[in-house]
Amino acid sequence: MLMINNHTFNNPTLCISVIDNYLVFTTKKNGSRYFEDLSINKDWERVDTINLYLHNHLDFHDSQLNYKISDYNVEISPNTPMDMELFFKFLDIENFNDIFSEKVFEKYKFIFIIRNPLDRFFTGFFEVVDSIIGVLQYDARSLYTFEIIKKYFNIEDYNSLHNLTQDKINFILNEYTQSINSNIFNDEHLSLWNTFLLNFLQKENLLNKVQIIDLNDSEKLSIFDNISQPSNKPWLNGWLNDESNKSYIDELLLKYKTIFDTEIESYKLLLKNG
Repeated sequence: MLMINNHTFNNPTLCISVIDNYLVFTTKKNGSRYFEDLSINKDWERVDTINLYLHNHLDFHDSQLNYKISDYNVEISPNTPMDMELFFKFLDIENFNDIFSEKVFEKYKFIFIIRNPLDRFFTGFFEVVDSIIGVLQYDARSLYTFEIIKKYFNIEDYNSLHNLTQDKINFILNEYTQSINSNIFNDEHLSLWNTFLLNFLQKENLLNKVQIIDLNDSEKLSIFDNISQPSNKPWLNGWLNDESNKSYIDELLLKYKTIFDTEIESYKLLLKNG
C-alpha cells in the first residue's frame, strides 16, 4: 500500500512486456495496451506480457502467495496474457527477484514508462466512468440502477460515452467529479504509478540502471513500432477545454491536490533521471 496524507492506496498493477531485447515496465492506462500489442510473438501466437498485483508484506497475508519482488508479495493477475512459468522460462530465471539480476540486465534493456499524472488521471477517469455505467447494464442486480442513470442523464440507450453527444458526456463527467472520493485512486486505471515507481527504484538502487521514458516522448519511443491505439482524447478534450466545465474540474483538482502534487513531484523526479 502507498501512504499519502494519511490515506492508503493500493499498489498499481505492474505490466511487464518482453519486446525484442527490451523489458518494458508499465501499468494500466499508462501505455499498457500499446506495449502488450508490441509484445505479440506471431511465431508462437502468444502475448509476451505478464500482469502482476503487488502487495506489501505487512498489508497482505496469504500463504498461497509465495512469489516476491523485493519487499512485495506477488499475485499473478487472472487476466495476464503470459503465465508465470513461461515468463520465468523466457527470461531464464527462477523467481521474480531474479528479474533484476545482472544476467537479465546483460540480456535486456530495462525501460520504465511514465506519464504526466494529470493526463493519465483524466484519461483514466473517463474510462472508469464509462465502465461504471456500462457494467450496470449487464449486471442483473443493477439493472434498476442502470435505468435510473439513463433517466437521470437522459440517455435512451448506452454503448459507451463515445456514442453520446459532447453535451451529455460533459454533464455525466461533471456529475461524477462531484460524487467520487479518494478511493478512485485504487482503480488500476488511476493508481499512483509515479509515486510507487520512484519509491521502488530508489529503494532498489535501480534509478541509474534503467531508462525512464515519458509516454508522450515520441523521439525516445521511436525505438518501437508505431501501432495505432484507440483514444478517448476527442471527447475528453471536448470536456476539458469547455469553460463551462472548468469549475467542476478545478474543484476536483483542489479536493485531491495533495495526491496530485505528490504524483507530479514523483513524475518530475523520474523524468529528471530519465
